Amino acid sequence: MTRPLITRHGGRVVKFEADNCYATFEEPGPAVEAALAFNRVFAAMNLLTPDDRDIHVCIGIDHGPFLLVLEHDLFCAPVNFASKLGEDLAGISEVLVSDAAFARIVALPGVRFERVQFSVGGIEIAAHRALG
Repeated sequence: MTRPLITRHGGRVVKFEADNCYATFEEPGPAVEAALAFNRVFAAMNLLTPDDRDIHVCIGIDHGPFLLVLEHDLFCAPVNFASKLGEDLAGISEVLVSDAAFARIVALPGVRFERVQFSVGGIEIAAHRALG
């Protein structure tokens, strides 16, 4: 289900690592749309399972230059920051978007954003929670 949903929104799956999926998109808007679609799909699927079997995703989205190695590995700051947002800061079924990605998003119908602030080890991290 992951790969078709990402490609349907114009993205490309680069790799799966443990329970993480790394994908690239030309622009962050379609990445946000794909992330919110994941939440809708899992919410519908979770209606059919006991609560202890529910699946929830936490997603981080950043924008910027990255290094793609042999078409199956990604490196650089945007990859690290997206991982930090998704793995460490996002709550259950939450989509967090960096300032850099947010600045490139043109209006997305039915999607609104809420600015959030985190403090990690004395460092302030700003992001935008995608709701839709």
